[in-house]
Amino acid sequence: MSYPISEIRVKKACVKLRRTFRTALGEREVENIVYICVIDKKGNIGYGESSPSRAVVGSSLSSIIDGIELFLEHAIKQELTGLDLCKVRKIFETYVKSPKDALTGIEMAFLDLSCREIGLPLWRFFGSEKKDLITDITVSLGDPYNMIEEAKEYISRGFRILKVKLGEPERDLERIRILLDNIPSRIRVRIDANQGWRDLKTAIRFVKVLESYDNVEIIEQPLPRMMIDELRILRERTSLPIILDESVMSIRDISYVWCRGACDGINMKLMKFGSVIDGFQACRLARELGLKVMIGCMLETQVSITAAACIAAACDVDYVDLDSPLLIESIDVKVSGGVTYDQDRIILPSEPGLGVRLEI
Repeated sequence: MSYPISEIRVKKACVKLRRTFRTALGEREVENIVYICVIDKKGNIGYGESSPSRAVVGSSLSSIIDGIELFLEHAIKQELTGLDLCKVRKIFETYVKSPKDALTGIEMAFLDLSCREIGLPLWRFFGSEKKDLITDITVSLGDPYNMIEEAKEYISRGFRILKVKLGEPERDLERIRILLDNIPSRIRVRIDANQGWRDLKTAIRFVKVLESYDNVEIIEQPLPRMMIDELRILRERTSLPIILDESVMSIRDISYVWCRGACDGINMKLMKFGSVIDGFQACRLARELGLKVMIGCMLETQVSITAAACIAAACDVDYVDLDSPLLIESIDVKVSGGVTYDQDRIILPSEPGLGVRLEI
């Protein structure tokens, strides 16, 4: 049984990273996120998280908070329950519209609450029998020698897959050589240029070098997001799978890039798609179209990472890139539960919903 919502709380949180996180899109040492807490009249609590990304989604902390507060103004007038996901979405799309990562956190909290009310873990809600995953871990863009030291640290900690950030053409060849020549060939490598190779000629040059390494698995977003024709040509000229991230911001985009033959797969991120349900449907659609699927993340905590991991398990995705909790040093809100990590293994919670607990 689902009970009427009695209260919705919103809490800002500051996340401090272990080291500077740098990509071709910018760098961060701290991240500000928003937690949403939905409480029903019986005292059941659902939690959600929205993490802003100006570079990818165009959102900020203030725009997310404004969006959530505007949603609350209209939601308070209705007798919502945890099961009212369609009503939640309709209210948001009618009165708020953006930023869409605000809806991700709101919908996540309602979904968590509804699963808690019926005693069902979220991964079971999505139909998964799988309870664990293997994730990569990200080597941040930087000085090539710092990058190899970071890579060796992760390998010593038991990680078998590295996601390597590139996207500065003037030094990327040096980074590739130093990194790939100095790590064991058993370590799989996923390259992510974050749109940093600005033209087709540059991208082809780097791809041909990367093809000479047997442990390179994929190349993610090598060209700017709107260069769909160039991405198609690049894909035709390489044996390495091309995975698109910033080019795919919605379910509609998946069909578009597939029709254009621009990629071998897509990277689904909950904050980018603006909905947990849409994220799940996106992965299912990509699978039906024969595309490979990666599930990735922004700089998020274990609240939204747990939601993403549940979808990854249910859809049996090809690539898991859910490492952001491993990059965090501290959060100024106490968060417990949710996914846990054993080296590169992600273990899903047995508790209902997301299995997380927040002190807010």
